Amino acid sequence: MKTLKFIATIVLMYTGSLLWGQDLHFSQYTMSPLNLNPALTGFQEGNLRANLNYRNQWFSVSSFSTYAFSADANIIRENLDYDMLGVGLSFFHDIEEKNGYSNTNISLSAAYNVKLSEKPLQYLGFGVQPSLIKKQINLMDAVYGTLFETGNNTDPLGFSEYGGFKFDINMGLSYYIYFNKKHVINTGFTMSHITEPNFGLLGSDNLYRKYTLYVLTEFEAGISGLAWLKPSVYFTKQGPSLEFMPGLAARIQFYNAINNVYLGFGGAMRLVGHEASKLKGTDFIGSVNFTYEFFTLGFSYDMSISDLKSATTRNGGPEISLIADLQFEKSNRRRYFKMMRF
Repeated sequence: MKTLKFIATIVLMYTGSLLWGQDLHFSQYTMSPLNLNPALTGFQEGNLRANLNYRNQWFSVSSFSTYAFSADANIIRENLDYDMLGVGLSFFHDIEEKNGYSNTNISLSAAYNVKLSEKPLQYLGFGVQPSLIKKQINLMDAVYGTLFETGNNTDPLGFSEYGGFKFDINMGLSYYIYFNKKHVINTGFTMSHITEPNFGLLGSDNLYRKYTLYVLTEFEAGISGLAWLKPSVYFTKQGPSLEFMPGLAARIQFYNAINNVYLGFGGAMRLVGHEASKLKGTDFIGSVNFTYEFFTLGFSYDMSISDLKSATTRNGGPEISLIADLQFEKSNRRRYFKMMRF
């Protein structure tokens, strides 16, 4: 007999807000800039940027897998002096291993980054991101009580009819300051799910608004032009849930490389809290990435340090990212956006 998914369905009646509130979750958040902040749309060194991301929440344990793609470009850049106008498209799909639950998002985004000053070089950006979100439960393999009562396996609550896209919108602000080749800071704030779309199964169940704040920094680490340290802080609040993730990475340039070739590695700690509970460490995240010219390939692994390490048989969450920042138009104008290529 197949798994009795109707048990999970009943649980959803009482804990729906927790499951429907499952949001996009990447440890390598800088490798998915449009999901981090719509104000970063088109804020790049090249003309066109494309991202691919894959994450498995707990590796071989039944859990969510996330697939994401985004592409963005800065347009009419030669007509905007040093300002930047960006447009982009992003897509992600969360799916539970047994196809029991899925979360799909399709977004358009637009941003304008205005140059505030030359020395130090400063940019202030604003972005907006209208989205369509769809959350579904697959009950094709479910077994209902009516099978044993009447011999007719039907959904008595009508969950199989649930579905459809809901409109949502995200907005963000970004601030970038380039002091010199040794010191760079990029910080931003994002408000997601502004419309609080309703995904209630039996009534009102609005998706919580999500607030994200991050600070990314980069400074030279004593070896002139060859090594940099990259401290970072990421904080998000969605309803009663909090997440805080401080991290430290390093980037090293290959000295004799003809092209731009870099090796990066780092670590971060994820701390989470819910309602009145204190923040507790749940994962240590190790990461490594390799950059060759316009392409950066990243890999990270979440090692659970919470009580979940027993339930997940100590399997963590692997994540793979690929980002390409391509330049088709030659320009003599200075642009310093390499810090986003983590």
